[in-house]
Amino acid sequence: MHHILLALAITGGFLAATVAQSAPAADHNHAANVIQEVAIEVGGVKFWLPSTIVVKKGDHVKIHAVSKIPGAGSVHGFAIDAFKVEAIADEKGKDIEFTADKAGIFPFRCQLHVPHIGGQLVVLE
Repeated sequence: MHHILLALAITGGFLAATVAQSAPAADHNHAANVIQEVAIEVGGVKFWLPSTIVVKKGDHVKIHAVSKIPGAGSVHGFAIDAFKVEAIADEKGKDIEFTADKAGIFPFRCQLHVPHIGGQLVVLE
């Protein structure tokens, strides 16, 4: 528990939600800016940061996932089951694209290491 609290204290500034910047509302299927997701490790606990991504329904979401975790555990997955997203990111990164075609709160996770590296995608109506 101490490691988790330490990790949250250290990364507190990074845990804020990322809100994708959108094009004008007239074009509902607009493309969002690229969202940078970074896997890090603090005190033995691994995170995808930012841990919350906020977009609008209809947005074309672009995520660049990169792992900054050194050593043998440097490769991590990035999956959002509700949108059939499943990718593997290493230190070079992986580009992920999909359309957020339904509103709600959807968890994302590392499909390779299920107990850690989670977060949420919030899709606004």
